[in-house]
Amino acid sequence: MSLYSLIHLKSLLLFNIFLTNLNMKENRYSIKDLENLTHIKAHTIRIWEQRYGLLQPQRTDTNIRYYADKDLRKILNVNLLYANGFKISKIAALNEEQILKAAESVIDAQRKASSDQVPTLMNFIMKLDESGISNMLNEAYKSMGMAQLYSEVIIPTLVRIGELWQLNTLSIAHEHFFTALLRNFIVTKLNGLAIPKKTKKVVFFLHAEEEHEMSLLIYHYLFRKHGLKGIYLGPNLPMSDLIVVIEQEKPDFVVTNFVKYLSEIEFKEIIDEIYTHLDPEQLFIGGGQAMSYTNLISKKSRLITDSNSFNEIFV
Repeated sequence: MSLYSLIHLKSLLLFNIFLTNLNMKENRYSIKDLENLTHIKAHTIRIWEQRYGLLQPQRTDTNIRYYADKDLRKILNVNLLYANGFKISKIAALNEEQILKAAESVIDAQRKASSDQVPTLMNFIMKLDESGISNMLNEAYKSMGMAQLYSEVIIPTLVRIGELWQLNTLSIAHEHFFTALLRNFIVTKLNGLAIPKKTKKVVFFLHAEEEHEMSLLIYHYLFRKHGLKGIYLGPNLPMSDLIVVIEQEKPDFVVTNFVKYLSEIEFKEIIDEIYTHLDPEQLFIGGGQAMSYTNLISKKSRLITDSNSFNEIFV
Protein backbone atom coordinates (compact mmCIF):
# COMPACT_ATOMS: atom_id res chain seq x y z
CA MET A 1 0.00 0.00 0.00
CA SER A 2 1.32 3.46 -0.87
CA LEU A 3 2.33 6.21 1.51
CA TYR A 4 -0.57 8.42 0.52
CA SER A 5 -3.34 5.83 0.66
CA LEU A 6 -2.12 4.75 4.10
CA ILE A 7 -2.14 8.33 5.33
CA HIS A 8 -5.86 8.48 4.69
CA LEU A 9 -6.81 5.23 6.36
CA LYS A 10 -9.58 5.90 8.86
CA SER A 11 -7.47 4.49 11.67
CA LEU A 12 -4.90 7.26 11.24
CA LEU A 13 -7.63 9.65 12.35
CA LEU A 14 -6.80 8.45 15.87
CA PHE A 15 -3.23 9.64 15.55
CA ASN A 16 -4.34 13.00 14.19
CA ILE A 17 -6.61 13.43 17.22
CA PHE A 18 -3.76 12.30 19.48
CA LEU A 19 -1.47 14.94 17.93
CA THR A 20 -4.10 17.60 18.48
CA ASN A 21 -4.06 16.87 22.19
CA LEU A 22 -0.30 16.96 22.75
CA ASN A 23 1.09 19.65 25.06
CA MET A 24 -2.39 20.96 25.79
CA LYS A 25 -4.52 21.23 28.90
CA GLU A 26 -7.90 19.55 29.01
CA ASN A 27 -9.71 20.55 25.83
CA ARG A 28 -13.29 21.64 25.43
CA TYR A 29 -15.27 20.53 22.37
CA SER A 30 -18.66 21.47 20.99
CA ILE A 31 -20.74 18.72 19.41
CA LYS A 32 -19.72 20.12 16.02
CA ASP A 33 -16.07 19.78 17.06
CA LEU A 34 -16.68 16.11 17.89
CA GLU A 35 -18.34 15.57 14.53
CA ASN A 36 -15.41 17.15 12.66
CA LEU A 37 -12.80 15.26 14.66
CA THR A 38 -14.39 11.83 14.60
CA HIS A 39 -16.49 11.98 11.39
CA ILE A 40 -19.46 10.75 13.46
CA LYS A 41 -22.62 12.74 12.72
CA ALA A 42 -23.76 15.15 15.44
CA HIS A 43 -27.24 13.62 15.20
CA THR A 44 -25.80 10.20 16.09
CA ILE A 45 -23.82 11.65 18.99
CA ARG A 46 -26.97 13.28 20.36
CA ILE A 47 -28.87 9.97 20.21
CA TRP A 48 -26.07 8.14 22.01
CA GLU A 49 -26.05 10.86 24.63
CA GLN A 50 -29.76 11.48 25.16
CA ARG A 51 -31.25 8.03 24.58
CA TYR A 52 -28.45 5.84 25.93
CA GLY A 53 -26.63 8.14 28.36
CA LEU A 54 -23.22 7.33 26.87
CA LEU A 55 -21.94 10.89 27.24
CA GLN A 56 -22.42 13.47 29.96
CA PRO A 57 -21.42 16.89 28.61
CA GLN A 58 -20.52 19.62 31.04
CA ARG A 59 -21.56 23.26 30.98
CA THR A 60 -19.64 26.50 31.11
CA ASP A 61 -20.47 29.31 33.52
CA THR A 62 -22.69 30.72 30.77
CA ASN A 63 -24.54 27.37 30.46
CA ILE A 64 -22.97 26.34 27.14
CA ARG A 65 -22.57 22.57 26.73
CA TYR A 66 -19.11 21.18 26.03
CA TYR A 67 -17.31 17.83 25.91
CA ALA A 68 -13.88 16.92 27.32
CA ASP A 69 -11.03 14.68 26.16
CA LYS A 70 -12.50 11.71 28.05
CA ASP A 71 -15.70 12.12 26.04
CA LEU A 72 -13.73 12.18 22.80
CA ARG A 73 -11.97 8.95 23.72
CA LYS A 74 -15.23 7.32 24.75
CA ILE A 75 -17.11 8.22 21.59
CA LEU A 76 -14.28 6.78 19.48
CA ASN A 77 -14.42 3.53 21.42
CA VAL A 78 -18.23 3.39 21.29
CA ASN A 79 -18.16 3.94 17.53
CA LEU A 80 -15.48 1.26 17.14
CA LEU A 81 -17.61 -1.30 18.97
CA TYR A 82 -20.79 -0.26 17.15
CA ALA A 83 -19.08 -0.57 13.77
CA ASN A 84 -18.00 -4.09 14.72
CA GLY A 85 -21.40 -5.52 15.48
CA PHE A 86 -22.05 -4.46 19.09
CA LYS A 87 -25.61 -3.24 19.66
CA ILE A 88 -25.69 0.27 21.05
CA SER A 89 -27.92 -0.88 23.93
CA LYS A 90 -25.30 -3.48 24.89
CA ILE A 91 -22.51 -0.87 24.77
CA ALA A 92 -24.57 1.44 26.96
CA ALA A 93 -24.81 -1.31 29.58
CA LEU A 94 -21.00 -1.48 29.90
CA ASN A 95 -19.02 0.62 32.37
CA GLU A 96 -16.02 2.70 31.33
CA GLU A 97 -13.48 -0.03 32.00
CA GLN A 98 -15.50 -2.64 30.13
CA ILE A 99 -15.80 -0.37 27.08
CA LEU A 100 -12.03 0.13 27.07
CA LYS A 101 -11.36 -3.60 27.31
CA ALA A 102 -13.84 -4.40 24.56
CA ALA A 103 -12.31 -1.74 22.30
CA GLU A 104 -8.84 -3.09 22.98
CA SER A 105 -9.96 -6.59 21.99
CA VAL A 106 -11.41 -5.31 18.72
CA ILE A 107 -8.27 -3.31 17.89
CA ASP A 108 -6.02 -6.28 18.64
CA ALA A 109 -8.15 -8.56 16.45
CA GLN A 110 -8.19 -6.07 13.56
CA ARG A 111 -4.57 -5.06 13.60
CA LYS A 112 -2.79 -6.22 10.47
CA ALA A 113 0.51 -4.39 10.40
CA SER A 114 1.92 -3.68 6.97
CA SER A 115 5.31 -4.85 8.20
CA ASP A 116 6.58 -7.35 10.76
CA GLN A 117 8.92 -4.56 11.86
CA VAL A 118 6.15 -2.52 13.48
CA PRO A 119 5.90 -4.57 16.72
CA THR A 120 9.69 -4.49 17.04
CA LEU A 121 9.76 -0.73 16.53
CA MET A 122 6.98 -0.27 19.10
CA ASN A 123 9.01 -2.35 21.56
CA PHE A 124 12.00 -0.06 21.09
CA ILE A 125 9.77 2.99 21.56
CA MET A 126 8.30 1.67 24.82
CA LYS A 127 11.82 0.90 26.09
CA LEU A 128 13.06 4.38 25.01
CA ASP A 129 15.81 2.55 23.11
CA GLU A 130 17.40 5.21 20.88
CA SER A 131 20.02 2.96 19.30
CA GLY A 132 17.45 0.26 18.58
CA ILE A 133 15.14 2.72 16.80
CA SER A 134 17.97 4.39 14.86
CA ASN A 135 19.51 1.10 13.71
CA MET A 136 16.14 -0.26 12.64
CA LEU A 137 15.21 2.87 10.66
CA ASN A 138 18.58 2.98 8.92
CA GLU A 139 18.49 -0.70 7.93
CA ALA A 140 14.93 -0.39 6.65
CA TYR A 141 15.88 2.75 4.69
CA LYS A 142 18.70 0.87 2.95
CA SER A 143 16.42 -1.96 1.87
CA MET A 144 13.17 -0.07 1.22
CA GLY A 145 13.90 3.55 0.46
CA MET A 146 12.15 6.43 2.19
CA ALA A 147 8.67 6.23 0.64
CA GLN A 148 8.23 2.50 1.31
CA LEU A 149 9.70 2.82 4.81
CA TYR A 150 7.28 5.58 5.62
CA SER A 151 4.23 3.77 4.25
CA GLU A 152 4.97 0.27 5.53
CA VAL A 153 6.68 0.94 8.86
CA ILE A 154 6.35 4.50 10.11
CA ILE A 155 2.70 5.16 9.27
CA PRO A 156 1.48 1.86 10.83
CA THR A 157 3.57 2.68 13.91
CA LEU A 158 1.93 6.10 14.18
CA VAL A 159 -1.46 4.42 13.80
CA ARG A 160 -0.57 2.10 16.69
CA ILE A 161 0.39 5.13 18.79
CA GLY A 162 -3.05 6.57 18.02
CA GLU A 163 -4.72 3.33 19.08
CA LEU A 164 -2.86 3.34 22.39
CA TRP A 165 -3.98 6.94 22.96
CA GLN A 166 -7.58 5.89 22.35
CA LEU A 167 -7.16 3.12 24.92
CA ASN A 168 -5.58 5.59 27.36
CA THR A 169 -2.42 3.50 27.73
CA LEU A 170 0.24 5.64 26.04
CA SER A 171 2.64 8.03 27.74
CA ILE A 172 3.13 11.33 25.92
CA ALA A 173 6.85 11.04 26.73
CA HIS A 174 7.16 7.96 24.51
CA GLU A 175 5.56 9.75 21.55
CA HIS A 176 7.83 12.77 22.01
CA PHE A 177 10.87 10.50 22.19
CA PHE A 178 10.01 8.68 18.96
CA THR A 179 8.94 11.65 16.88
CA ALA A 180 12.08 13.61 17.85
CA LEU A 181 14.25 10.71 16.65
CA LEU A 182 12.12 10.26 13.55
CA ARG A 183 12.41 13.91 12.59
CA ASN A 184 16.19 13.83 12.96
CA PHE A 185 16.32 10.68 10.84
CA ILE A 186 14.28 12.18 7.99
CA VAL A 187 16.23 15.46 8.04
CA THR A 188 19.55 13.58 7.95
CA LYS A 189 18.46 11.59 4.88
CA LEU A 190 17.08 14.74 3.27
CA ASN A 191 20.37 16.57 3.79
CA GLY A 192 22.17 13.64 2.17
CA LEU A 193 20.47 14.38 -1.16
CA ALA A 194 21.98 16.79 -3.64
CA ILE A 195 20.24 20.19 -3.76
CA PRO A 196 18.91 20.86 -7.27
CA LYS A 197 20.37 24.01 -8.79
CA LYS A 198 18.07 24.92 -11.66
CA THR A 199 14.56 23.49 -11.69
CA LYS A 200 11.02 24.26 -10.65
CA LYS A 201 10.65 25.69 -7.16
CA VAL A 202 8.36 24.27 -4.49
CA VAL A 203 7.50 25.96 -1.18
CA PHE A 204 6.66 23.71 1.79
CA PHE A 205 4.93 25.28 4.78
CA LEU A 206 2.49 24.68 7.64
CA HIS A 207 0.15 27.41 8.87
CA ALA A 208 0.70 29.31 12.11
CA GLU A 209 -1.26 26.85 14.28
CA GLU A 210 0.17 23.67 12.71
CA GLU A 211 3.32 22.08 14.13
CA HIS A 212 3.03 18.47 12.91
CA GLU A 213 5.57 18.41 10.09
CA MET A 214 6.47 14.73 9.61
CA SER A 215 4.53 14.26 6.38
CA LEU A 216 5.69 17.64 5.08
CA LEU A 217 9.32 16.56 5.57
CA ILE A 218 8.60 13.39 3.61
CA TYR A 219 7.07 15.44 0.79
CA HIS A 220 10.19 17.62 0.79
CA TYR A 221 12.39 14.53 0.58
CA LEU A 222 10.39 13.11 -2.35
CA PHE A 223 10.49 16.38 -4.29
CA ARG A 224 14.25 16.73 -3.81
CA LYS A 225 14.75 13.08 -4.75
CA HIS A 226 13.01 13.86 -8.03
CA GLY A 227 15.18 16.90 -8.69
CA LEU A 228 12.84 19.73 -7.73
CA LYS A 229 14.15 22.60 -5.63
CA GLY A 230 12.38 22.85 -2.29
CA ILE A 231 12.06 25.93 -0.12
CA TYR A 232 11.18 24.45 3.27
CA LEU A 233 9.57 26.97 5.64
CA GLY A 234 8.47 24.42 8.22
CA PRO A 235 5.70 24.59 10.85
CA ASN A 236 3.91 27.47 12.56
CA LEU A 237 4.46 29.96 9.73
CA PRO A 238 2.51 33.23 9.94
CA MET A 239 0.61 33.89 6.73
CA SER A 240 2.33 37.25 6.28
CA ASP A 241 5.71 35.49 6.04
CA LEU A 242 4.40 32.96 3.52
CA ILE A 243 3.20 35.84 1.38
CA VAL A 244 6.66 37.45 1.47
CA VAL A 245 8.26 34.23 0.19
CA ILE A 246 5.62 33.70 -2.52
CA GLU A 247 6.11 37.23 -3.81
CA GLN A 248 9.90 37.00 -3.66
CA GLU A 249 10.44 33.48 -5.03
CA LYS A 250 7.37 33.06 -7.25
CA PRO A 251 7.27 29.28 -6.69
CA ASP A 252 5.80 26.89 -9.21
CA PHE A 253 4.02 24.96 -6.46
CA VAL A 254 3.15 25.26 -2.77
CA VAL A 255 2.68 22.16 -0.59
CA THR A 256 1.00 22.15 2.81
CA ASN A 257 -0.69 19.83 5.30
CA PHE A 258 -3.53 20.22 7.81
CA VAL A 259 -3.38 17.76 10.73
CA LYS A 260 -4.28 19.75 13.83
CA TYR A 261 -7.99 20.27 14.40
CA LEU A 262 -9.45 23.50 13.02
CA SER A 263 -13.03 24.63 13.00
CA GLU A 264 -14.62 25.14 9.60
CA ILE A 265 -14.36 28.91 10.04
CA GLU A 266 -10.67 28.73 10.95
CA PHE A 267 -9.88 26.48 8.00
CA LYS A 268 -11.77 28.75 5.59
CA GLU A 269 -9.91 31.83 6.80
CA ILE A 270 -6.54 30.17 6.17
CA ILE A 271 -7.36 28.67 2.78
CA ASP A 272 -9.01 31.88 1.53
CA GLU A 273 -5.93 33.88 2.51
CA ILE A 274 -3.69 31.44 0.62
CA TYR A 275 -5.84 31.74 -2.50
CA THR A 276 -5.64 35.53 -2.30
CA HIS A 277 -1.92 35.30 -3.08
CA LEU A 278 -1.65 32.04 -5.00
CA ASP A 279 -3.19 30.46 -8.08
CA PRO A 280 -5.25 27.48 -6.77
CA GLU A 281 -3.62 25.26 -9.42
CA GLN A 282 -0.28 25.74 -7.68
CA LEU A 283 -1.46 24.32 -4.36
CA PHE A 284 -1.02 20.74 -3.14
CA ILE A 285 -2.85 20.15 0.13
CA GLY A 286 -3.00 17.09 2.38
CA GLY A 287 -3.85 15.97 5.90
CA GLY A 288 -6.95 14.78 7.70
CA GLN A 289 -8.36 18.25 8.29
CA ALA A 290 -8.11 19.11 4.59
CA MET A 291 -10.10 15.96 3.83
CA SER A 292 -12.77 17.12 6.29
CA TYR A 293 -13.24 20.43 4.46
CA THR A 294 -12.87 19.54 0.79
CA ASN A 295 -15.90 21.74 0.03
CA LEU A 296 -13.77 24.76 0.93
CA ILE A 297 -10.85 23.80 -1.33
CA SER A 298 -10.78 24.90 -4.95
CA LYS A 299 -11.31 22.11 -7.45
CA LYS A 300 -8.23 23.46 -9.22
CA SER A 301 -6.02 22.61 -6.24
CA ARG A 302 -4.69 19.08 -5.85
CA LEU A 303 -5.41 16.96 -2.81
CA ILE A 304 -2.63 14.63 -1.66
CA THR A 305 -4.72 11.46 -1.61
CA ASP A 306 -2.70 8.66 -3.20
CA SER A 307 0.63 7.71 -4.75
CA ASN A 308 -0.25 9.53 -7.98
CA SER A 309 -0.71 12.94 -6.36
CA PHE A 310 2.68 14.28 -7.46
CA ASN A 311 3.19 12.17 -10.60
CA GLU A 312 2.42 14.92 -13.08
CA ILE A 313 5.33 17.04 -11.88
CA PHE A 314 7.73 14.19 -11.08
CA VAL A 315 7.88 13.01 -14.69
